[in-house]
This record gives sequence, C-alpha cells and structure tokens, in this order.
Amino acid sequence: MKKSTKISLLVSLILVISGAVIIFISLLGVGFDMRKFSNMTFEKKVFDITDSFFDVHITEIYDDIEIYLSDDKNCKIICYDSDKIYHDCNVNNDEQLMIFCHDDRPWYEKIGFFYKEIEKIQIYLPKNSYKGLYAYSTNGDINVPKGFTFDGAHLSVVNGKINMDANAKQSFSAETTNGDIALNGELNGQIHALTTNGKITAKNIKNADWADFTTTNGNIELDGNVIKQFEAQSVNGSIKFGVVISDRIHMNTVNGSITGTVPANKSCMGKSTNGTVNIPNRAKDSGDFYFKTVNGNIDIKEK
Repeated sequence: MKKSTKISLLVSLILVISGAVIIFISLLGVGFDMRKFSNMTFEKKVFDITDSFFDVHITEIYDDIEIYLSDDKNCKIICYDSDKIYHDCNVNNDEQLMIFCHDDRPWYEKIGFFYKEIEKIQIYLPKNSYKGLYAYSTNGDINVPKGFTFDGAHLSVVNGKINMDANAKQSFSAETTNGDIALNGELNGQIHALTTNGKITAKNIKNADWADFTTTNGNIELDGNVIKQFEAQSVNGSIKFGVVISDRIHMNTVNGSITGTVPANKSCMGKSTNGTVNIPNRAKDSGDFYFKTVNGNIDIKEK
C-alpha cells in the first residue's frame, strides 16, 4: 500500500473518531435527551367540533392516539402544534370527522434528532356508537377504550402497540410492524391482526365469519366462541387457544408449541418435525383442523 494511501486512511479514521467523540460529548452535555437538539416549540391546541358525524378518520399522526368518551357530550380534540407540525380537524360533507397532521419539516429534521415534547393526541367523542373508525399513526400507540361500538374499525401503526377494548360489530383489522396487539373488546364478523415483532392476544371474539392472526416474532393467544374460519401463523412463537367452535382451523408455527381445545367429533391433523403430537380424532391425510410446527409440541384436547 502506498504511503499516501495509508496517510489518507489514517486521516479518515481520525476524523471519524473525532466526530464520534464530539457527538458523545454533545449528548452527555444534554443528559442524552435528544429533544434538546430540536429547535421547535409546541403549543397546546384544542379543536371544538360542533357538527355531527358518524365516522372517525385519524390519519398521518406521528404520536400516540388516545380516544376517550366525552364527559359533556361534546367533541374535543387536544393536540400540540408547532409552525412545522400542525393538525387539521373538521367534519366533511360525508359526516366524517377528519383528523390530519401536516408535517412541513425538511427531510433532515425527520431523521431522528428532532423530537416532540408532547407525543399524544387526545380525542373526546360524544357518542358510544359510530359506523367506522380508521386510525393511522407512524410512531405511537393506539388506544381505544371500552364503552364504544363501531360497525367496523381499522387501526394501523408503524412503530407502536395497538389496544382495542371497544366493540366491532362487522369487521376489525389491526396492523403494526413493531408492537403488540391486544384485542379485549367484543369482535364479530371479519377479523384481521398482523404484527412483525409482537404478540397477539384476543379475549372476546363472539361470532366471526373468519379471523386470521399473523406474527413473525411473538406468541398468539386466543379466547373465542364461534370462528367459522380461523388461521393463525407465527414464526417464532407459540399458539394457544381456548374452546373454539369452528368449521375450519389452520395453525402453523416454526419455533413454538400449539395448545388448545376443540369441539368433539372434529377430525384433526397435526405435524411436528421436532416435537410430540397429541391430538384427538387424528386424520391421515386431511382434517377440519390442521396444526403444524417444526420445533415444538402439539397438544390439542377435546371438549
């Protein structure tokens, strides 16, 4: 290697190390509070909605979405705005409550060094029942408490948890990349839950036409009553379910066990590459209920 090349590499290495030291000293000076690097200030803003609406649409939110039942039967949205990040809240001609966040920051302020002091939006709804709920957040949890009933609900997060304690009469879906999904409300119709890194729990499914639950890294736990068609898949996680009245069940995991209870007189088929299989009414080639795992046990009881 030429001497000039060695000198260039050495200088580059010194500059990299110097930059890392400067960054560390800067972070140490602010107690590793990244928000102190932001030059934005946020002020509390309250939207009072007087028009009636039947649907709720919450889109392009960057914070936690928290929904409450209003004490005074009035609709109110509390958020925190700056000159670059601000919200619009209104009721459109289709009687839909629209909540939208505008982000006018340049690209370099979106790479992780600029943080909001307040990281939630609070939505107070005046009624218990609505046709639909659509909520999307980039970085934040979504919490929908009990006391509400929606015909259909769709909740989506990039990085955050989803907690659904409200009821859905006809359809429900929840999707997140990094976070758990907890479904405690009464769910009916068509049900979908998907997460990459997180567990899925559903405790109150009453009457579903079909339901599918998928996670890459996490367990799946289900307490249900009637699910006509049910699929559950996990790569790294176990699947556990209570008594489910169903016409068809298909469960598959790579690294994890499958345990649950099925009604009597249902033909079952189970396969495990490295584990034991204990199922009732074993079918040779096919079955109403199918269970498969690579590294794990299968233990299905009959009731």
